[in-house]
Amino acid sequence: GLCSFFGIIGMPAMENRVTTLDLTTLADDGSGLSIDDIFSGNFTVGFLGTTFDNQLPPTNRRRYEVPIHAVHFPAEGAGPLPSWSDLPFIELVTSHQNTDVTADFVLDTGAQLSLLSSNVAFDLGLDSNNNGTLNDEAIAFQEIGGVGGTINAPVLLFDEVRLPTNEGVELILN
Repeated sequence: GLCSFFGIIGMPAMENRVTTLDLTTLADDGSGLSIDDIFSGNFTVGFLGTTFDNQLPPTNRRRYEVPIHAVHFPAEGAGPLPSWSDLPFIELVTSHQNTDVTADFVLDTGAQLSLLSSNVAFDLGLDSNNNGTLNDEAIAFQEIGGVGGTINAPVLLFDEVRLPTNEGVELILN
């Protein structure tokens, strides 16, 4: 069915491998899903291609390498411990109204949404009335749950996110 998957694979399977994400099914060049398809309800979504290889796969498409650094969090506890891997972090530049903030973000290829820390949001000037909260500027609230519980996080608009690559090209999301 739509958006179904056949399993979840974690970081230990990607460690010391080349992880390639093929996003061509999302292309808006006539070969993939367009915004008009979504609004008309006349669409099908192909699976995103993901491979874990020992070397870069051949391609005739543009390819960019993103610098990733690992942060080690040791496994703790008694008894048999699960497979464990360092967490991958990437450096992103967030921008809003001519203010840039560079910060480390956890790279989670399975995340359904992106999270911005309150510190980065305040540094970007997203607290436009300077009252110390981001709730007034929220366009909506999103319930986010995890092991530690559930919160209603403010959904905020800002201009763009830039992802530097080793090739000197910035991948821009806006």
